[in-house]
Amino acid sequence: MYYEVVVTSHRYAGQSALTYYSADQLTIGSIVHVTLRQTSTPASVIAQVTKPAFRVKPIDNILIAQPLPAPSLELLQWLRTYYPSPLGPLTSQFVPKLLSKHVNQAASLASQPTGPPLPTLTREQTGVIDQIHKRPLQRTWWLHGETGSGKTRVYQELLQEQLSRQQSALLLTPEIGLTPQLAREIQRAAGAHPVILWHSDLTDKERRQAWLQDLDATGPVVVVGARSALFLPFQKLGLIVVDEAHDQAYKQEQAPYYNGLRVAGRLAQLHQSLLLMGSATPPVS
Repeated sequence: MYYEVVVTSHRYAGQSALTYYSADQLTIGSIVHVTLRQTSTPASVIAQVTKPAFRVKPIDNILIAQPLPAPSLELLQWLRTYYPSPLGPLTSQFVPKLLSKHVNQAASLASQPTGPPLPTLTREQTGVIDQIHKRPLQRTWWLHGETGSGKTRVYQELLQEQLSRQQSALLLTPEIGLTPQLAREIQRAAGAHPVILWHSDLTDKERRQAWLQDLDATGPVVVVGARSALFLPFQKLGLIVVDEAHDQAYKQEQAPYYNGLRVAGRLAQLHQSLLLMGSATPPVS
C-alpha cells in the first residue's frame, strides 16, 4: 500500500507530500518514521494513494498509531495553502522532536488541586457572559479591558462552561513569563482537569510529554501557552482565548510565517469552538 506523508524535517524545503510504501494498513494521521536523504525522520500520514510510476522507499516503522485529530490535519492543509512555506518546517509545528518508537503513550494525566473558590462575577463581567450567551451563533468575540480589569475572571467562567460540556480549552499568552501566572489562575477554574503548559522554554522532553498528553487525553484538558500551542493535537476544543491579542508576539517572524490570531480563527472554525480575544487596545476594524 502506498501513502503520502508530510515529513517534519527542516531539511525538506519542498511544497509537496512524499510517497512511501508500507506492507501494513496505516491510519490517516498516524505518525511514522521514514528515511529522507539517509536520515530517519518522523512524518504524518495524510493520504493513501495508488501505486506511483516511480520507485518509492518503504516506511520504516510506526511511531504512534493513534492518529492526529482530523482538525489538526485540516489545519495543516489550510496552512499549506494560506501561508506558502517549506512543508518540512511547517509540519514540524505539529509533531514534536525526539519521538521514538519506544514512546507510544503519555503518562497519566494527574488531577490538580482546585485551590480557593473563584470570586463572584462583577456586574461588568456578568454582562460580558450574558452577551455571549445571547448570541450563540456568534463564535468570535473581542473583550476590551485594561490590564487588571478582570478579563481573566471572564476566561475562567467560560472555561468552566466548556469543561462541563466535556470540551477542552486553549488559552494563549504572548509572553513566556506570563504563562505560569495565567496557568495558576486558570487552574483555579479547571479544578481536577489537567492544565498543560506549552512554550519555547520547555525542554524537548517536556514538550514531547505535553504533546503526548494532549493527544492521548480521553477527557477535557486545558492548555496554557504561547502561539505554537495552536498546533497541539486537540480532540474536542470548545474554547480558544487569545489574551493581550494586540501583541505583536502572536506573529511568527521566521519560517514558517503565520499570524497567530488568524490561525486561531481557523482552528476555532474547525472545532466549532468559541474564540475570545482579550485586549486593552483592540483593533477598530
